[in-house]
Order: sequence, then structure tokens, then C-alpha cells
Amino acid sequence: MTRVLVLNSGSSGLKWTLLDKGGTTLAGESIPWSSDEDCSKTDQIEAALRDAPAFDVVGHRVVHGGGRFSAACLIDDSIRDELGRLGLLDPEHMQPALAGIDAVRANRPDVPQVACFDTAFHATLPEAAAGYALPFEWTERWGLRRHGFHGLSVEYAVSRVTQLHGEVPPRMIVCHLGGGCSLTALERGRSIDTTMGGPRKGSNVHRIGV
Repeated sequence: MTRVLVLNSGSSGLKWTLLDKGGTTLAGESIPWSSDEDCSKTDQIEAALRDAPAFDVVGHRVVHGGGRFSAACLIDDSIRDELGRLGLLDPEHMQPALAGIDAVRANRPDVPQVACFDTAFHATLPEAAAGYALPFEWTERWGLRRHGFHGLSVEYAVSRVTQLHGEVPPRMIVCHLGGGCSLTALERGRSIDTTMGGPRKGSNVHRIGV
């Protein structure tokens, strides 16, 4: 039986869930990052991997896919290198995710890993929503674009509403309310506008030419 270990290595801690191939939760844990300087995030992830039940594949929540990744992908050496470069856009979230990928590669190199991107769901944003009210010359020169975040959460909300409602609503607004908050407007399940653009608090624009 295929068992999927889902790792969400975020800015505040590590969450992991073990699922069977039907999506049933078998185990899980939420672990805040230690304040002990001698215990790195990688150390804590490796300890969680040792304690977790047996798994056959790992799925990672990765916040930022930049302009490169618009769908989940299998992680190989070249993908890991690209993710490392994207880490410059949002170190607070990307570095823990990369630590999770590296911990699995070091301890279970035989296990396939898949990166699932928060930004990928918003790849359907029309240009009017993805652009900023800035001189177009700036947009061209620095590759400024709204990517949108919390996409995995929004995608799950859409799937649940569709399941309960019996069909995809023609128009819908999803509210993600947690450590970070955002609203996403959807047309037949596709993102057409979002309130969140930049990778950090207080930041709304960034380069995507990485």
C-alpha cells in the first residue's frame, strides 16, 4: 500500500501527515521550531522522519514557484537547484522547505519527492490581476508580477465546496485565515484575482527572473 508523507516545513514549525493512497489520515504531528541554537531545523526534520511511520513517497508544500513552476513536479537534482535559487525570493518560507527536501534526500534517498507550490494555483490569473499599478517599463525591466499565495489551501477549499455543492460554483471567494490571511476570487474554480502578491509581510512586488 502506498503511503504518502506530507511535509509542511513552514516559518513557525513543521507539520507532517501520513496518508494512505485513498487520502485517509494515518498519523500526523505539528512541531514548533526549537529555540535551541544547537538544534537546527534540519535536525528537527530528521528526528521527525525517524519517528514517523513507514512511507513510500513524500510531498512537500513549497510556497514559491516563481514564474517557473505552474504545477507540482518530481524533485530531482536540477529541480532542487532551481528551488534553491527561488529561495532568495522568500527565505522565511523557502529555506525550511528546502531543509525538508534535503533531509529526506540525505536519509531516504530511495524515496521519491514531489514539490507542490502555493503559487501554482494562481497561474491562471489574468494579466490585469497579475500586474501592478506601476509604470509598464518597470514591469518589463524587473519582471514584476503578482503570484498569489495560499494556493494549496484555496485549491482544497474549492474541492470541498465542489464535493458538498455537487458542482463547481460559477463564482466564489475563498478566505484563507491563519498565520497569514488572503482572499481569492474564483471563476469556475480558477483563480482570477487575489489580495496577496509579495513573498513577505509588507512586500508586494519582487523580481521573478530567478
